This record gives sequence, structure tokens and C-alpha cells, in this order.
Amino acid sequence: MKSLPLFVLLSASLPSISQAAEKTRSPEDHEIVIGKELLITALEVVNAPEATYPGPWSFGHLMDEALGDKVSQKAVATWLEAWAKGLPESPTSTTGPPPREALEQRLIAPWRLRDGHVPGSGEWLPDFSHAPFRLLAIVNRMDLGEHALPTTPAATTGFPGSPGYNGGSGADSLAGREAGEARLVFAAVDPSGQPLPGGTTIILEYGLDAPSTARGRTRDWALAWHHLGTQPAFDDAYRADLVQVTRLFTDRRLGTRAPGEEPNSDVLKRLADAGAVLTPQLLRIRVNDGAFGEVREFREFHPASGKLVPARLPGTPEDSSFEKGSADNRSLAAWIAKQRVAPASQSENPRAAKTEIPPSFSFPGAGTTVARVLNNDPDFHWDGWGLRDGELRRAFSMQTCCGCHCGDTSTAFFHIAPASSESEATLSKFLRTDGSRWRPKDPANGRGFLSSEMEDRKKLLESVLDQTLGNRQLKQLREIRNGRFH
Repeated sequence: MKSLPLFVLLSASLPSISQAAEKTRSPEDHEIVIGKELLITALEVVNAPEATYPGPWSFGHLMDEALGDKVSQKAVATWLEAWAKGLPESPTSTTGPPPREALEQRLIAPWRLRDGHVPGSGEWLPDFSHAPFRLLAIVNRMDLGEHALPTTPAATTGFPGSPGYNGGSGADSLAGREAGEARLVFAAVDPSGQPLPGGTTIILEYGLDAPSTARGRTRDWALAWHHLGTQPAFDDAYRADLVQVTRLFTDRRLGTRAPGEEPNSDVLKRLADAGAVLTPQLLRIRVNDGAFGEVREFREFHPASGKLVPARLPGTPEDSSFEKGSADNRSLAAWIAKQRVAPASQSENPRAAKTEIPPSFSFPGAGTTVARVLNNDPDFHWDGWGLRDGELRRAFSMQTCCGCHCGDTSTAFFHIAPASSESEATLSKFLRTDGSRWRPKDPANGRGFLSSEMEDRKKLLESVLDQTLGNRQLKQLREIRNGRFH
């Protein structure tokens, strides 16, 4: 008989989460199911009643929970207006991010019209049942957790991290997301439910808390996600289980749930009991916007005191650093190279590090508020002019919005593309889920490399479930996440 991984055997002891447990597959044949545990795009989920307000996966419910239901409507209206007009984030600020004028015409005005609000007739409080945001995917990003951090010296500076830009720099940024993250991805749509021309996605990113004082919680998160794969179909039972998991990181009022809504497995109860004393775990909202301006851009917003305010993209420098041969491009390359060869001295002497940082931005911990894809070029990337280490160039560029969504993953802007309710979101080749590996070319030097992103994420989840993996195996997994050619 074929030996089974430890995480498969242990999953047999995981208590039933739904009343339909007898219909699920047996744990003995349960391997990780990417489409049910890691990247969920099934129409049975994203078109379900749970994704319609006030359902737990609807944009309005998530805003109520993250900001407070007494202020969420005003907060969203203020956020959209400030985004469209480029308003300062506070009364004491003199300037704000650049305006995005088409947002008023293409999204705000149609929403107001559906609400029956007449401009100039008083304060508009958006009706969330008319929110022009359609759910595309629910994503498990435990691969961004503490267990997945690279082990190379460059990790001490916060890059390279795991592929794709994430929320911070190094281990110090993990507070509130030690077990990684989870994301709900929405598309901006017109009143008929069709994606807006050019495409815009709104990504709500949540932390999965598992502080070092409770390391078993990381494995509890893994077990909670892993149990979803035992369900044979995307039916009511599956969605009920998925709601149990998502509410653990989206909802702030865990103690006020109605009877029957409380977690009913030991794993979920442990996570709920721990989460009951935590602040809401919405970390940020990220926007990939090609619908509200001529040039595609990326922005980030953070919840703060019941508001959504512009924030810097910590891994993305100013536009000038993307210009091949520019002073800022050369300075950034020199600074990155120095971090690679002497990370300890940089951490011990921050002032010395600052002398290497280009004047238009600083790293780690700061970036631009708006990342533009110049000329809307799908091959756009950080060139790393003068940086001889191609692996390091790609690893850093992958942390930028423009590199991750363009040249460095050979992706035409969207990893999860906007779609109407008639079809599942199209995934980029980078996120292919068929188990195959892909060989794109590095946009800077033309060198081919193998990419198997979702298989890597699967292996990292396995590394949490199966605690028999040795240090060598874990190191290999982490180095893959470090952007190495392989």
C-alpha cells in the first residue's frame, strides 16, 4: 500500500465542519485541491448568494466589517471621491495622489444613478446592494507567511520575498499576518454586470494571524483551508465551510454571530477564539486599474480610523527608476547589489545604507503612491541597468506592481482577469493550475526559466501540513520563492 503523507493521515482526525461530512471524500484520497483550497474561482462560489449583499463575500459586507457598519457607506463614498479627484488624505496635507477623473463618470455616477441619488441633493451614502464590484476569486495566500520566507541573506532587507509584491519588508512586517494572507478579488463592472473596458480589479487583502507565541495556529489555518478540499462539489456544503473559514479573517464581530453561525470544529473554534481579541485583519486594498485613465496604474489604500486612505506601494519605486540608463535606475541597481553583498552592515548602519538610496524614494519601507505602466506596455519591468546579477534583478522587479503584472511574469496586466457572471475569471499563465510548468523568458536578458507558481504554493501548504519535511526540503522551497532560475 502506498504510504500517505502525514498531513493526509492527520486530516482524518479533523472534525466535520458541515453537516454534509458523510458525503465528502475520505481523507485517504485527499491531496491538496488547488481550486478548492488555494485559488477559488468557481462560478458556484463567486455567483452564489453569499457574494451578494449582505452576504459574507459581498463588497458591502466586507466594508461593514472592516470599517464599521455605521460609517462604512460614508467612508466608501469619501474614498471614491478622493481617488477620483486626487484629494489629500488629510486636512493637513497640501497635495494628494494624481486624480483619476474617469472614475467619476464610469463608476461613481452610475452607482449614484442606481441608488436614485441626485447630485447636489445632499450626502450620498452608497447602497451596497448596488455596489459595482463583482467577486472573481477567493485566494489562500499562506505562501506569504513566516514559514515561506527565504533563507538567503537578502531576506534581511525585505527582498526578494515570495513572488509577487506583498505587504512589507522582511520579518518585521509580519505582525498580524504570520500565517500569510487571504484575498478576495473583485472586478469593477457596469450596471449590467459586464467588466468595465480596460479592466479594473479591487483586491481586499487580509492577514492570517498566528503570532510566535501560538505557532500551532499556522497549522490550524492550513487545516481549515485543507478541509475544503474534502468536499466533492462546489455545493451548499462547500460554501458553508468556506464561509466558516473566510469569516475568521473578514469579520470583526465574532461574538455577535447568530446561533448556528459559530464555528463547529475544534480547528475553527481555536482560530475564532484567538481572533476574537484581535483587531480587524483587513491589511489593505490594492487596485489594478485600466478603466479610469489612459495609462494603467496600481494603487494601494489602507483602513485607518474608519477610513480608506492612500498608502505607498512599499516594493515599487518612482517611475524614473524604471527608465533604462537613468540616474535613479543606476542608483537603485547599486543599492540592491550592496544589500546582497553586505546585508549585515546595512542593518547595523542604516545611515550608510541611506547614502546608496536614490533621492526619489527610499527602501525598505517606502515607495510610490501610484505605479504606472508606462505606454501600457505588457512587457514593462524594472530593467536593473548595470546590475549583473539577473536573478537579483528579477527577484526585485517581481516585488514591484509593474514587474509582477507585466514583463517579469509575461502577464498582460491581470493574473485574475475581470469577467462577467457567465464565465470564470481567466488566470494568467503564471497562475496556471493544471500542474504543468511554464518556461517564460526573462524580459531583461532573454534567459528562460521554469515557473510553477501554483504548484509551489501547494508545496508550501503541504510543508505546514506535513511537519516531517526536512530542513533541506524547506530550504529548496524557499529558494524557489526567492526568484531563483531553476
